[in-house]
Amino acid sequence: MLARLAAFALTALLLAGCGAFKAPAQPTAGDLTDIVASLVVRNMTITDQVAGDPGCGSQVSALHSNAVRYDVRPGGDTKSYPVYVFSWKSQATFDADKVAFDACVQDEQQSSIGPVQTVEYLPWRAFGPGWPTVLRDAVDAALKGASGIPAPQEPE
Repeated sequence: MLARLAAFALTALLLAGCGAFKAPAQPTAGDLTDIVASLVVRNMTITDQVAGDPGCGSQVSALHSNAVRYDVRPGGDTKSYPVYVFSWKSQATFDADKVAFDACVQDEQQSSIGPVQTVEYLPWRAFGPGWPTVLRDAVDAALKGASGIPAPQEPE
């Protein structure tokens, strides 16, 4: 009988401890798989992925360690467009690398035929040349959703 009472008390303590979880003060950012999933849900097809491709010359090569290039084809389109995605670990590094990111975008702008689009939501930045509106909107939604700031809920 005493063993059963002790087991009951231990179970009660364990269950009470389970409710002690405290959520982070701010939502945490997602990862690259969240961005890819968001693009796919928006009818985008990832046709290629290259880690470490910042999309710009060696003068801003410091960005290569946090860069990935996705070639993305919007639904109904026959062309894939490069989407260069960068992530940072903190607000401080995000802010410090803004100059390098802007230089990279400028480098791409000089070598591109069309305008270069950019999207920024801490800790993410992305850019790419010649994006159609549907791709620009999908990248914007994907980075915003993975930024850790809750995205507005869309009605079902």
